[in-house]
Amino acid sequence: MLSKIKNYTKCRFSRVERGLWVFSSFGGHYSDNPKYISQKLYELCPDAKIVWLVKKEYLSSLPEYVIGVDINSDEAVNYRAKAQIVVDNVYGERAFSRMSNSLGDRVKACAFRFLNGKKTQKTYTTWHGTPLKRMGRDQIGNTVYDFSCPHTTMMLGNRFTLDIMQHLTFNKLKMELLGTPRNDILFADEYKARETRERLGLPSDRKLLLYAPTFRNDGKDTEGKNLQRSGLD
Repeated sequence: MLSKIKNYTKCRFSRVERGLWVFSSFGGHYSDNPKYISQKLYELCPDAKIVWLVKKEYLSSLPEYVIGVDINSDEAVNYRAKAQIVVDNVYGERAFSRMSNSLGDRVKACAFRFLNGKKTQKTYTTWHGTPLKRMGRDQIGNTVYDFSCPHTTMMLGNRFTLDIMQHLTFNKLKMELLGTPRNDILFADEYKARETRERLGLPSDRKLLLYAPTFRNDGKDTEGKNLQRSGLD
């Protein structure tokens, strides 16, 4: 907790470097919607300063025009603190969920809102899928009393996801329907779409639907026990 407060404090009082874009995905991968946003940014503005915060094992996978930084380093904290634009695929570093209604948690929430009140830095978060499963305050046994994430815009691909995310974040985030960058390859470029279908062995004359559910076992059932899969590794 102390290290998180230290990082938030540094972010709150560091001077923003204009033109600095800092990206992250899934806590240290080079992937998902932020990857395709950074690629397009470089295409449109090759002089932009693009920094990716990744785990050490992914540093070698970054393109040459990217400044790669170990996401668990002090250097990553410094870059995140002075970035003019932060892009990720979760909630952003500014997110804070209040898990109880105690006085201590309410005071803590106020402190985090102040430390995250840096208006000169903007965060854009893309999320990373369609919420077909229960998450956050909707999970069994998960009690979330409030949520804050200042100066953050969530960019989403469909109204279904937007409605759910508004509920999960207590309608505290600005949300925009702007599409899903990682899926543009399937629609914007006919050649690449055909190439992708051929590579995956998929028919060219049919509409395709991918259903890829995930299981979340960090909640609790009605008996207070952790939800677990049975008979599966």
